[in-house]
Amino acid sequence: MTRNKEKTLRCAVEKWLGAGSSITARVSAHGRSPVDRKRHVCVEATRGAERRALFFFEQADEGWSVIPPLRTQPEMRVEQLES
Repeated sequence: MTRNKEKTLRCAVEKWLGAGSSITARVSAHGRSPVDRKRHVCVEATRGAERRALFFFEQADEGWSVIPPLRTQPEMRVEQLES
């Protein structure tokens, strides 16, 4: 399966930190959610003495975002049966 370039973790990190900037970034933690097994990573960015961390979450479309995906909830529908 090929992934669209705009959906990669690298692209999401560059979007938030600035592509080609003088910031050094590394994955400092990673894991999977116990419910839906979606991945999440913590990217630590350093510029000089300044250090920041961003959390990225894998989305349903296989892209990455700083916003956690919504959990799927059980659904129930009511339909009229023909008599």
